[in-house]
Amino acid sequence: MSKYLAGVTHPLRLRAFRLLFVGRTVSAVGDAVVPAALALAVLRATGSTADLALVLAAAMLPRLLLLPLGGVAADRFSARRIAVLADLTRCATQLVVGVELLGGGPSLATIAVASAAGGTAAAFALPTTSPLVTGTVDEAQRQSANALLGATANASRLAGPALAGALIWAAGPGWAFVLDAASFAVSAALLAVIQVRHLPRPERRSLTADLLLGWREVRSRSWFWSSLLGHGTWNGAAAVLTTLGPAVAVERLGGEGVWLLLL
Repeated sequence: MSKYLAGVTHPLRLRAFRLLFVGRTVSAVGDAVVPAALALAVLRATGSTADLALVLAAAMLPRLLLLPLGGVAADRFSARRIAVLADLTRCATQLVVGVELLGGGPSLATIAVASAAGGTAAAFALPTTSPLVTGTVDEAQRQSANALLGATANASRLAGPALAGALIWAAGPGWAFVLDAASFAVSAALLAVIQVRHLPRPERRSLTADLLLGWREVRSRSWFWSSLLGHGTWNGAAAVLTTLGPAVAVERLGGEGVWLLLL
């Protein structure tokens, strides 16, 4: 086995995967920046945790509810095109929020709608990673490719909130969102030029049949649905922290600098 793996080309030596890797990394960092930047931006604009909860929910609920549809779409259509369109959408939504904040009198409704559109785009972007990897590397390289993307995604989740805080501290909330929009534009540009092998389409089924099949696959693997429950519990707690944490830091612990340090 070691002799076999020794002869396998590293995924990053392949131009298509290299561009995919850079694009997905930039996109993941942009994704990770959004919640923390949004939290401080809304608190600066309104000072209300209720408003913050509304905006964060507007971003998260479409992502949560539409993710299964995103998976079906990634199977049925071109994953590369979906990923490019999703990144362009998120670029536009972040730019709208940035312009609102730079204008000095941001509209909470506009920010909430833009956040919902960004969450919808994320729901369709996330499931495209697997078919994109399959279409850019050979089977022998797939495990390494997935490991690279997984490590980058986890690193982005750790670094994203701190990066968001640094951007807000250095340039202000508006420019933080403008730079975030630029990261999605870069990702879309890189994804637009990669060559992805044609993958055979799955058996034609109705949308309902596809969703039911996916649900059966989840239920048949106890390790998977138990992991979903664990992640759901964690995300519920993280949502409370993301909403109340910056407010407590700003009002009782000394200001935004304390929250940035905690991040």
